[in-house]
Amino acid sequence: MEVLAIIVLLCAFIWWQVSSKKKRALAKRNNMEMMLGASREFVPTFVETFCENEYGLGVDTENNRLAVVAGKNRRIFNFEQIIDVETLVNGRSVSRGGGVKNWGATTDTVLGGIVASGNVAGSVAALVAAHNSKIQCLSLRILTDELAEPWVEMKVFDVKERKPVSDPGVQKAMRQCEDWDGRLRALLVASRKTKVTPESAANASFA
Repeated sequence: MEVLAIIVLLCAFIWWQVSSKKKRALAKRNNMEMMLGASREFVPTFVETFCENEYGLGVDTENNRLAVVAGKNRRIFNFEQIIDVETLVNGRSVSRGGGVKNWGATTDTVLGGIVASGNVAGSVAALVAAHNSKIQCLSLRILTDELAEPWVEMKVFDVKERKPVSDPGVQKAMRQCEDWDGRLRALLVASRKTKVTPESAANASFA
């Protein structure tokens, strides 16, 4: 009887753990949907979430705005407020200021049907190979013109134990970093050269 009671308690504990995890995941998803949802100041054209709905980015091409969500905090920037963007691998930058560092990738100008191109995923793999390391954290760091809090860091992949670059989760995160590095760089280049209009922004590739 004692063994049976222990088994029942163990099963109940496992069920509670699984149930609690599902509730937390649902709460995170609902919070992210609310944070990146439509409001008077932000109407999303494209959104994406990272790290099990802990972080999220959204683009509003109608109003030329970028929404950045970390947990329950949301910050909204006009496109012209973006100064720079870089991709970090285990805290080390592999792209900043107009292209991927050291591997010669280029970023073509931007909106109005011209798609940004980059090679962040390739540079991540190169960095890993050069240092014989694995991936623990991949993130995007955005520099804005807000003097009080200029830096915004978005974690795209964050685990306790490092994973090889061949890991499916790492591969997905590298693609996300590459896509968003290109999108954000496209916006900052366009806002420097010409004023971004809803028409030109709508022609950008956010697929």
